[in-house]
Amino acid sequence: MQHQHIDGPPKDQSAGGAALGDLLGAKYRQATKPAPAAAQLADIQQPAELEADLHQIRRFIALAFKHCAFELGSIAFRAFEHNRAGTCVMNEWSAFDAGLAERAAEAASKIARRPAEQSAVFAPPIALFKTETRADESNVACCPVLSVEIDARPEATLSELVAVLGKPTITIHSGGVWTSPDGRKENKIHAHWRLTYPATRPDELRKLKAVRKAAAMLVDADKSAAPLVHPMRWPGSWHTKTTSARMCKIVAEDDFAEIDLDDAAEALQAALVDRGLQSPGGSALPSANGFKTERAWSETALLDAARLIPNSNLGWDEWNRIGMIFYDASHGDTAGYEAFLSWSEKSAKHDEATAEARWDHYSSSPPNNLSDRTLLYEMRKVDPLYTLPAEVSDVDTSDIFDMRPAPGRPDRSGPNLKFVSSRIDPKDIPVREWIVSPRLPCGDVAQCVGEPGVSKSTLMLRDALAIASGREDILRGRDEFGKPISPERLHKTGAVLVYNAEDRLDEMERRLAAAQRHFRVEETRHPIILWSGVDGQKLTIVQRDSDRSILKRSAGADLLEQVIRTNDIVLAVLDTQISLSAGSHENNNDDQDTLLQELAIIAAGARCSIAVVHHTSKQTRQNKGDMGAGRGGFAAVGKVRSAFTLVNVTGEDEEKDWNVNREDGLIRLDYAKTSHDRKPTAPIVFRRVSVSVGNGSGANLAAAAALFDENPRQALLASGDFAPVLDIVKVETLAANKKAANVDKAKAEAIARIAAELMGEHRELPLPGLWEPMSVRMRALGVCKAERRPAVTGEITSALGGAGCEISIDGQTVRIKALKKSTSATAPWFIERISLVAEKQP
Repeated sequence: MQHQHIDGPPKDQSAGGAALGDLLGAKYRQATKPAPAAAQLADIQQPAELEADLHQIRRFIALAFKHCAFELGSIAFRAFEHNRAGTCVMNEWSAFDAGLAERAAEAASKIARRPAEQSAVFAPPIALFKTETRADESNVACCPVLSVEIDARPEATLSELVAVLGKPTITIHSGGVWTSPDGRKENKIHAHWRLTYPATRPDELRKLKAVRKAAAMLVDADKSAAPLVHPMRWPGSWHTKTTSARMCKIVAEDDFAEIDLDDAAEALQAALVDRGLQSPGGSALPSANGFKTERAWSETALLDAARLIPNSNLGWDEWNRIGMIFYDASHGDTAGYEAFLSWSEKSAKHDEATAEARWDHYSSSPPNNLSDRTLLYEMRKVDPLYTLPAEVSDVDTSDIFDMRPAPGRPDRSGPNLKFVSSRIDPKDIPVREWIVSPRLPCGDVAQCVGEPGVSKSTLMLRDALAIASGREDILRGRDEFGKPISPERLHKTGAVLVYNAEDRLDEMERRLAAAQRHFRVEETRHPIILWSGVDGQKLTIVQRDSDRSILKRSAGADLLEQVIRTNDIVLAVLDTQISLSAGSHENNNDDQDTLLQELAIIAAGARCSIAVVHHTSKQTRQNKGDMGAGRGGFAAVGKVRSAFTLVNVTGEDEEKDWNVNREDGLIRLDYAKTSHDRKPTAPIVFRRVSVSVGNGSGANLAAAAALFDENPRQALLASGDFAPVLDIVKVETLAANKKAANVDKAKAEAIARIAAELMGEHRELPLPGLWEPMSVRMRALGVCKAERRPAVTGEITSALGGAGCEISIDGQTVRIKALKKSTSATAPWFIERISLVAEKQP
């Protein structure tokens, strides 16, 4: 590879860039080819005339972000003044889409035309950010390149790096000039090696930062460029720091040059040892820098800590101790510093300079016996029920660009044959893709089987909400320690299509609104598209025109495929299976094979997951985990790659140890078939609860019933509708909630009514905060004479433990239960209010 001197034209320039629209729509494998020589770097234009080079910017995006085509995130347009170091004069965000290049060119031109005394550099970080809030490392969603900024000895330094890492994907002359001791001038260089797979997971992002630092250490380059959010000038923008404006330009590119992150780490590690920059056996690539906290807390959790932990003019030692905990819990990130300042500001003693000095001190003398456990302990002194928010950032949402087929239906005109005559190299086999593992595989069909009214539709709406919002905690649930209950993992977020052949659109909206309220979802990152086969066009995938004709693909299959592709659907829920065909026979294996084959083709071509909702027969309605539980021909389950059953929990067989019965309203999900992964043996258990939709005028249920006793329609308009929602239950805690024998029914009902009265509209409250007012009411009504806490709580838990006590309130049946959420003997008791409602029968 050759690189130009400042006094000569470029010797190795090539085109080959593509518009981002092309990048997002199809594979981009264009060999480099010669391009017209670029203008001399000495070319000067007046600031008012400076125009960014759209072609250069488009080439850079196509090369650097090639494998980010299906990653989620935004680009941070940043610019900084030269004369006032660190002063940000542009703080804007851009969507990562086909219009990115044009928007970047416009922003770069705007910065280039600033007056000389206010000249600035257009330098967006080469990364995608999860939210358009702040361009710091805690917000990075994806970083696609290993970048090195070379300001001294540019040509020799790059040659040293090429010997270790290979050719860069992109070599850029940044516009700056280095002058050697003998007066020779060279262009300063930015070199970028595109990663085979973008770094997306926290461990990958930490490793990439360490690799960038190690590369700079190896050749004595600029180590300040190691952070993934380091601002870097984009080619096509102007260098205006000196009197001679120079354009930042790509001078060499190789679209086939990529590097694996682990390979880069090993190569740099070996090179550092060889040069004596590191002792043998040492590590220049730390993963967590020795922090006691295993995984850095999110910004939300850190701010929760700042809000909850009191600071009433604490002494210096305690103030400093809390600061060290914030430092370790955040891994020294700026989010931890901001939370520490927010907490410190609660005190009249707060001094920002002192706080900043202490934070800087922690980096050189980190705490050695404090971690996030201490921080959580301090928070739970104030809020005993606090649980950490789900770390959605830990979800690996990568979707490799080269695995994405080009738009349009796959060519099925001939067989897809691959001849194998030698051992297959496993590195060439793409890793399986999931939407939700191990239940919803990407590119395949899954089947949800259950009897009518067992909450299949409610479960699929819950899945849709989790996937569209990226909220893995909805999918997995959390126990009292904030740990997930379900083993399922959310791999990919995106738009979700929910088709229901039996419900009107407003009924679908009611259920989704109830789930949004219940799980506190205000907005989703991607849309949930509702499609009613009652109010809108009925979806028919296959049809038979007459008894003598064959079952064939219908126009509805093309329509479904179009909707999926147009809206980038990652999960399509089709409810129910029987509604998807016309003229077919449910017990005919050939017919079922034809239907599921068409769905499999659509799923594979669009790289999405299709979940089909199917009914059981009367004889198989309780066949949990049975592949053959679905009604009709068995060929259907043979075609799907994942199948799972939903049945009501009865308290029989292995459920006897759970200490529950059918009236508890529990439902279990059992895996019947998982072709792409090990089949979990333990069920996932849900409790169906009735949740307010929120479409009333604001009155609570009791008030509405009292005000409109003679007019039920007005009462409903005041209180609004209720709809079912599924909450995950930890099976291990069910057996811990036992009810004492021979409990007086009248006494239990009286205690239940007292609890319900004090709870109001709350679904759950801790007993430690209820026992005292309940004790007063119980004694006043003559239910018990006890006054001391142990005796009162014993009366309450004996009456409401186990299955709880059912009572009627304003015409609605509710169950009041005392339960623990942990098997620990010292775990607190809770009082729970469950509205008993059954899903409508079809």
